[in-house]
Amino acid sequence: MKKYSLMAGGLILAAFLAVSCSSAPDAAESETDAAATIDGMTAPGVSVPNDELAKAEDLKKAIDEYGLSFALPDEYQKANEDLAAGKAAMGADNARAKDLLDSAAGRYQAVADAAIEEGAKNRKREIQAAKERADSMKAERAAADEYARGGARTEEALRLFDGKQYKEAYDVSGLALAAYMQSYDTAKAKRDAADDGIKRASDAQANADRRIDEVSKELEGGEAQ
Repeated sequence: MKKYSLMAGGLILAAFLAVSCSSAPDAAESETDAAATIDGMTAPGVSVPNDELAKAEDLKKAIDEYGLSFALPDEYQKANEDLAAGKAAMGADNARAKDLLDSAAGRYQAVADAAIEEGAKNRKREIQAAKERADSMKAERAAADEYARGGARTEEALRLFDGKQYKEAYDVSGLALAAYMQSYDTAKAKRDAADDGIKRASDAQANADRRIDEVSKELEGGEAQ
C-alpha cells in the first residue's frame, strides 16, 4: 500500500533532493553563451534553460518512482502541465520556458514536501502504537531498560523530524520502534512465565487438596469398619 510504505520512499526522496540540489551546476556555467540553440532554433540573450529542465524532470522522476503524487494530486498535475509547456517553449521562447520550468519544479517540490510530511506523521503514529502496545504489557516496569531506550530514541527522532532531518529521523525512529517492540516481547515473556508458574502452583495445590481428600475418605472408611 503506497501510503503505508511512504515513509521509506519519502525519506529516500528527501536525501535524493538534498544531493540533487547540492550538485546542481553553477549558474555562471549554465549561461556561458549569449545565444543558445536547441533543435536549430535560437533565442538571443537567454540561454536554453537546461538546468531548470533537469531539476524539474529529476523531481518528477523521484515522485513517480516512490508514488508520492497522491499527497497533492492537483498540484502534481499542474506541475506536469508546466513541465510540458516549458519543454515546448525551449528554443522558441527561453525566458517563458525558464519561468514554466521553475514553476514546475516548485510545484513538484511542494508535492514532495507534502508527501514527506505525511510520511513523518505516519512514522510518529507507528511509534505511538508501539508504545501503547508496550504499555499494555506494563513494559515500563517489566522491561525498563528497553522501554526507556524507546522513549529516549523517540525524543531524539521527534527533534530530528522537527528539524526536517528526515533521513536521520527515519533511522532513529526505527530504533525507537525496535526498542518498544523488544520491551513488549520481554514483558510478555515475563508475564507468560509468571502465569505458567501460577498455573503450576495452582495445579500442585489442586493435586495436594485432592490427595488430602482421598486420604481423609480412606481414614473415615477405616474407622467405620
